[in-house]
Amino acid sequence: MKILSVFILMIWVGIIILPVYANEYQSLDNNNGSNKTYDIYFAAPLFSEGEQDFNEKVKNYIIECNLTVYLPQENNDDEKVNTQSDKLKIFDKNVQALDNSKIVIAVIDGADIDSGTAWEIGHAYGKGKPIIALVTDFRKQGDYESINLMIEESTTVVHNITSLLSELEKL
Repeated sequence: MKILSVFILMIWVGIIILPVYANEYQSLDNNNGSNKTYDIYFAAPLFSEGEQDFNEKVKNYIIECNLTVYLPQENNDDEKVNTQSDKLKIFDKNVQALDNSKIVIAVIDGADIDSGTAWEIGHAYGKGKPIIALVTDFRKQGDYESINLMIEESTTVVHNITSLLSELEKL
């Protein structure tokens, strides 16, 4: 229940609070390419070498379909980021890329969804963007759910890269 409450709070912040204060989050670097549009915003955990390798692998498959991809891990979000200014620049650039993307792909593997990915899904859902959730993890949440109900109902769920690419062809 605690996890569901945290998730609902993140969705609420993404849908209600941030759009209200969006004007306060203006880019600190006007030449950062943040006005570029993308076909895909790739939301996924990016904190381990394995996660980053998987994200890069999926990104390369998407690029082979002649689609442009914004991958936040390529935006210098790593252990070296430690100033508030750096964090704000990364946040701003990621939010602008998310807003300027047509479709969101979200990797939701794991026992529970990554908190940043959950926020990105909530923000994209609030903006009316199509979201494809890629879940390759076979663990279940309880007896009946493979993923959180709120995520399942706000996304199109696919279970492998082949299905993801097929779903992209439909959009």
